[in-house]
Amino acid sequence: WTIFTKENGLAERYVVDMAEAPDGKLWLATYSKGVGCFDGATWKFYTEADGLASGWIQALDVAADGTVWVATTSSGVSRFDGTRWKSFTVRDGLIDNIAYAIRVHTDGSVWIGTSKGVSHFDGVNWTSYTTADGLLNNNVLQISIAPDGTLCFASALGISCLKLEGK
Repeated sequence: WTIFTKENGLAERYVVDMAEAPDGKLWLATYSKGVGCFDGATWKFYTEADGLASGWIQALDVAADGTVWVATTSSGVSRFDGTRWKSFTVRDGLIDNIAYAIRVHTDGSVWIGTSKGVSHFDGVNWTSYTTADGLLNNNVLQISIAPDGTLCFASALGISCLKLEGK
């Protein structure tokens, strides 16, 4: 076992999510100190000072091209392209700035679970889904993608699954 704590590299002990990038780097979301990246030898942490929307992170995911997507607890989502952070909020089309879950689909689009429903970003446009569209509950806490591309959205009331046309 190799143990990582605040004493040997972590920005804080409370890690809420992790994902491995295609290049083998480990990305992690901390509860209140931003996002960390471990290359196997050293840690680098990103905070609001680096352009992250907020240091309060709920979830993250890494796309096949290495782009890192981060869901914050109050400031929308942020995307890291390897050089800089760009943030998206309700002003950009996200349904809510309180984001609990984030998953990058195999087609490269991004799905965000929020307290007011699900937002989908295809790289250009935002589309949102709520109970009015068939979602079981608007408070989406987790997102999973099945091998056939079906998306499942977990809430306190159960799970809603969406099979995308042509996927």
